[in-house]
Amino acid sequence: ALAAEVQVSEAHSAARALAIAREQSNLDLILLDLHLPDANGLDVLIQLRAQYEEVPVVVLSGDYEVQVVQACIEAGAMGFIPKTLPTPSLLDALRVVLKGNSYLPENVLLSHSGSAGRAPPLSEFNLTPRELEVTALLLRALPNKVIARELGIALSTVKQHMHAIQSKFGAISRYDIMRKAHQYGLGRE
Repeated sequence: ALAAEVQVSEAHSAARALAIAREQSNLDLILLDLHLPDANGLDVLIQLRAQYEEVPVVVLSGDYEVQVVQACIEAGAMGFIPKTLPTPSLLDALRVVLKGNSYLPENVLLSHSGSAGRAPPLSEFNLTPRELEVTALLLRALPNKVIARELGIALSTVKQHMHAIQSKFGAISRYDIMRKAHQYGLGRE
């Protein structure tokens, strides 16, 4: 178990999940199955992130193809857990997210790393201290406006930092930045 004081609310449909989220103002985590009977799980993820941007959402799914994981991360999921993950590992993944980090399964992180062998040291990318801060917040799957608020900077400044980070990592998307940041050791405990 995660902790003795954990309370779990379960919903078997998107409509009920959204209703529970509205009714409970003290959510610490939302664990979302992508395959819901009454809605597309990715659409529900987008709704949850828009309405509850401070609450981390972790996707739990049996479909963990790289494109599915990438779509979830791009939509704001803070983590992606395959249903095949053994219970102790699933609990470890949830602990990682509850500590403010993102979680991606290792096989997804490695699935298109681009090259075999060791990743170059992070120092080779010449990230500024502020870019490292932005990257750390991105690894918490925070949207740009929340990153701006956390750092006390303008949204346009966050976007400039994101562009610079993307360029320095040679990344093509937010997901790719997160994947590469993990590859270089950021966001690991």
